[in-house]
Amino acid sequence: MPEQHIPRIMEVIDNIVSPDDRRRKYSDKQILKILVLLQIFSISYRSSRIFLTNHEEYLRTIGLKEIPSFQTLSRRARMIDLHAINRKITFLHSMESIAAVDSLLVMDWLTTKGNIHDSRVSRDMIDSVRNFSHILADSAYDTSDTYDYVFENTHALPVIDTNKRRGIVPERLSVNRKIGIDLRKEYASLYSLRWEIERTFSILEEIMRAENIWYNRNRSYDTAMGLKAIAYNLMVISNIEAGEKPREIMKIVSC
Repeated sequence: MPEQHIPRIMEVIDNIVSPDDRRRKYSDKQILKILVLLQIFSISYRSSRIFLTNHEEYLRTIGLKEIPSFQTLSRRARMIDLHAINRKITFLHSMESIAAVDSLLVMDWLTTKGNIHDSRVSRDMIDSVRNFSHILADSAYDTSDTYDYVFENTHALPVIDTNKRRGIVPERLSVNRKIGIDLRKEYASLYSLRWEIERTFSILEEIMRAENIWYNRNRSYDTAMGLKAIAYNLMVISNIEAGEKPREIMKIVSC
């Protein structure tokens, strides 16, 4: 039930969001708590006042006497560094040393235009998981540049699916790509963990309604995706702390 998980989620936010340096009517911590609640229960900014009025227990938990306007929520959401918040969440609650791009927790996100190939942003993605022991990725990342960057800038072993369309003639392969292809064979059983990303995508799209954000105009896609990722991560963490299956979040979002 939601009432069993929301206090745990609010406690995590208390632990990772620092107090504001200046006085504000609503602190970043309070705003983030509201934004996370709205994501969990699929409530729009415009409907937030009705939702919070009907759930006074959440107002008490957040420490609010007055409900922010939807304009305030929208503006403050864009001002909060959601990437930094998420890094704190995943750092404090890291559960495994293997980073599937992506995996159980969403370590980071990057929004790009549809015509940008995954390999163009591989360095940014690698930087977000540089401290893991293994980095699992699909064949879009099977490039010499990706292998070079992983070997030169992390302590991780890349386990990347081989893109046979690029050719695998041994004498024509770069040294690092050849090593990478050999690692893919050696860690074949480990690579299967990468498919956990499909389950995460399914939850974000179907339960968290992530797919719908692409059809709204005048939205900060980075903010919209970031709030969904953070809410998802917090629900996974709450399930783990409760001894439940991590990604069974339907019982939390069912209000």
